[in-house]
Amino acid sequence: MRLNNNYLMLLWVAAIGYIMVLPACQLRKAATLHEYVNDMDQLEITSLAGGSFCGIEHAGDIIITSGEDWANLWEKVHRGTYPKKQLPEVDFSRETVLAVFMGTRSTGGYSIEITRVHKNNGVIKAVAETSSPAPGDLVTTVITQPFHIVKINTAKNDIEIVRE
Repeated sequence: MRLNNNYLMLLWVAAIGYIMVLPACQLRKAATLHEYVNDMDQLEITSLAGGSFCGIEHAGDIIITSGEDWANLWEKVHRGTYPKKQLPEVDFSRETVLAVFMGTRSTGGYSIEITRVHKNNGVIKAVAETSSPAPGDLVTTVITQPFHIVKINTAKNDIEIVRE
């Protein structure tokens, strides 16, 4: 039986593809195991508010551990909005509120989000990811104040917020 060149070429491409994909699958399995181990130290995040418009004009990070501070922040964030949004419930005996603000931006296309909070050797670290439009991107011409507010299941105030 004689095999034609196209069939042999197809077999060769399939074999090379298999050889190249197999290690990637094994790396993905290792990454998944690594993610699983790290998930044990992850704290649950509940998003309370976020978006491109708020009443906070300056960039900053805020950790809220009391109901009074929470009500004041909520009022500042939603000033100028109608109807007023209801203050979400937070049990400060076992929860903490984290808020991140990018400050005033002259266009759309900016965002900030607290994506993960983890505990490592007793230290709690929250990661806020930011994004900005690339030069030449089409964006809206509107003033924005990107922000994100979450609550986490811990009543500590010694939390570090880092931006990526």
